[in-house]
Amino acid sequence: MARSPEWNTDNGRADAVDARPATFLIPSLARRLVHNHPDDTLHRCPPSVLVLLNASLVALLDEQAADDPSDALITLRHLAHQKINAPPFHAVQPQWLRLYTDATLALVLARVRRIPRRVDEWRTWVRWLDMVIIVAGAVGPQRDEYVAEVIQGVQREFAGKEVERYERMARDTDADADDDDAPPLVPPLSIHYAPLAIPTPSQPPFTPPPYPIVLRRYADPSHCPALRLWHRAAHLLARAGPGRVVPVEIGTSYTDAQWGQRIVPFEVFLQRIGYDLTGLCDGPLSAAADEEIPTDQPLYLAQHDLLAQFPRLREDIGAWPDYIYTAPATHNGETYVPPGNEERLVVNVWVGNGGGTHGESVTGGVVSPAHTDPYFNCYLQILGTKRVWLAPPHVADAMDAFPERTDDDGACAAPDDDDDDDDDLVTSYTTNTSRVPIFVNPDRRLGPTYERRYKRFYERAWPESREAVLQPGDMLLMPPKWWHAMRSEGDGVAWSLSMWY
Repeated sequence: MARSPEWNTDNGRADAVDARPATFLIPSLARRLVHNHPDDTLHRCPPSVLVLLNASLVALLDEQAADDPSDALITLRHLAHQKINAPPFHAVQPQWLRLYTDATLALVLARVRRIPRRVDEWRTWVRWLDMVIIVAGAVGPQRDEYVAEVIQGVQREFAGKEVERYERMARDTDADADDDDAPPLVPPLSIHYAPLAIPTPSQPPFTPPPYPIVLRRYADPSHCPALRLWHRAAHLLARAGPGRVVPVEIGTSYTDAQWGQRIVPFEVFLQRIGYDLTGLCDGPLSAAADEEIPTDQPLYLAQHDLLAQFPRLREDIGAWPDYIYTAPATHNGETYVPPGNEERLVVNVWVGNGGGTHGESVTGGVVSPAHTDPYFNCYLQILGTKRVWLAPPHVADAMDAFPERTDDDGACAAPDDDDDDDDDLVTSYTTNTSRVPIFVNPDRRLGPTYERRYKRFYERAWPESREAVLQPGDMLLMPPKWWHAMRSEGDGVAWSLSMWY
């Protein structure tokens, strides 16, 4: 029998060295999921919900029980899903996120125990567990570890040949990789969209200055293996395992009318953004899922904690930059409030394709429109190149931000469910976003139309804007509330990692 997983506590995430088959996890995990503590978040649910959940878990503990608790768990999962989707996400009550997490974990265990099973049913189970991370953040004590444990157990037990193929090909390719194996740097790219360059000190400062800077070659492949490994599809698939799904954006910019979101298989996403999956996957890649994705629009994995979803990727990053421990108590005369989680750190990954965009091209690369964030940020470029445009906080009134939508009482309002107006949807959720199309007008050479339409921007914001192009290993240090727009450029895949602190 395989050993229990060993958890790498250095990075605070589960890192299964050797996963147990999912069947062997049922008794121990079901016992850990039973809720008896009165302070548990789940006790905010109606008593009947907790009774039904615990009864289902007890049924899983009895290996001889004939009753299948799946129907009850499906009902609980559906209830939690409704409660999560009804209000704006920031207003979702935590007990429903927790119920969605625990009911899904228990449902997968119930399905694993059920015999007979459909050949590919395990893919549905892995998708459900990925949705726990994507939708609910695997909220609750050690729930992220439980989810990782069950995913790896399901993969080992029901997709062992695929796991072995990914890992064998990753071993073969990783063994040939050395610190010089990272994709070559492109020649320095000129600035086109701002009159000033972002400062690039020759030596990293001890503490970040009160303005943005770019640290060239801050990370190197010997300390951050992602720089030389993440351009290899075999390595990424071995780290994730088969059957995984990820949330992606479809379209060039989230302010476009054609913009949308989908949950897609990780293999399909990698193939669509330019990875070569030859020999890694049997047959066509999830054709049904691929048909739902427009072929004329780029895909972008944006602002997603992929390191939490695929915890084995975390070890490829190395140590966090020391700068994440330097957040001041005050900033610009105001009390600074870092992220509210236990680590006081929010990590997100951004993955897309440069689309062949170079310099002044106005098509191709995925764009993040000019917007602001409330935290200090270490933004590390891992693969590919990314153009960054910045403007200081004090020009906010010249940035023409989307207005905040309010109801009749002046309170913030979510869009109506039957509202088909794309502009209303955008203005509801992008009040920190500018309507100025930064990357459409290089060097203000597209004529007077834009200068008339965005007169205050060109009079007040543009003269103080600055720009840089990030290459692999470069890191942008940026204080809160700076306006920033970004665009992937060049040929091939681009990976970036943001660390809010």
